[in-house]
Amino acid sequence: MLRDRVTALREANKYNIHVARHVIGLPRVTAVAPDTLAVEAAYTVFQSDQEGDARLFSVGSYADRVQRVDGACWFRRRS
Repeated sequence: MLRDRVTALREANKYNIHVARHVIGLPRVTAVAPDTLAVEAAYTVFQSDQEGDARLFSVGSYADRVQRVDGACWFRRRS
C-alpha cells in the first residue's frame, strides 16, 4: 500500500496540483476513566486546485484514546 501511495505522489498527483485543507470539529468526550478519556471528533478534507476550485475530498470521524500522565494528555490510540 505504501508503494502505491509513493507511486501516486510521484506519477499521478503531479498533474493534479492541489492544496488540501483538513478541518477537525470540536472533540467530544464519550467516556471517562481515572486516567483515560475516549474522545471523538468529526473531520472533513477539502481540496483546492490552482484555479481556486474546491471540492469535498473526504469526511469521517476520529475515535481516540487519550491518557493523562502527570497533568499532561497524550494520544495512546488514534482510529
